[in-house]
Amino acid sequence: MEYLMNTPILPRILPRILLVEDNPISREFLHEALKPLGFPIDIAETLSMALALARNYQHALFLCDVHLPDGEPGEIFSTLRQLQKNTLLIAVTADISTSATQALIDMGYQEVWGKPIPMATLQNNVARLLGANHVVDDSPRPVEMWDEAAALRAVGGSEATLKALREMFRSDLPQHGKIIAQAFHADDAASLKAECHKLLAACGFVGAAGLSHAVKQLSESPDDSEKLNRFLQDIEACLKI
Repeated sequence: MEYLMNTPILPRILPRILLVEDNPISREFLHEALKPLGFPIDIAETLSMALALARNYQHALFLCDVHLPDGEPGEIFSTLRQLQKNTLLIAVTADISTSATQALIDMGYQEVWGKPIPMATLQNNVARLLGANHVVDDSPRPVEMWDEAAALRAVGGSEATLKALREMFRSDLPQHGKIIAQAFHADDAASLKAECHKLLAACGFVGAAGLSHAVKQLSESPDDSEKLNRFLQDIEACLKI
């Protein structure tokens, strides 16, 4: 009994998460969503940054955007897996088509989560994987063209978080529009689609459903001038709101 009383109580070592995301709005949203779970979180904007963190810390979960400036899905998976063989590796992507999802699963990713992912769904998914007690209602609700209720739901009801994300979103919009317009006029469909992919995730996090629709339409028809004009008009509308 005396031995038990004098034995120090060691602190519980919490599972560590590595968040890998190059888009600043997506990165900020995911980070804010993960904070309430209480796990230590490392953040990387590139694959090289992720590898440096994975060499220094043991992680229970890699939460990865699979299209990074210096890495694509296969390279991201293989290089992280070489460093930590038993860590859960989850893909987070705007492209959740059946073929894209199956390709990621075939590479070895345990699960594929679509962007935008509501805060409650993200928290419940991570809690499920890491064994935490955290349950939030994430049942689907209707989404309007620019729906404040849907946007607030995506950020867990935090008006301050939504305001900050929308400020970042609006500040980045002109540059997104410029890159996409330049790619269109240069007949560079690959660059246009890549930039649309980045913007699509950000639209979902801030409730810009109208612009999101325009982005999808343009990405599907990268040589359609009418769709480009609609996209640019929707950017102007978002900047005025």
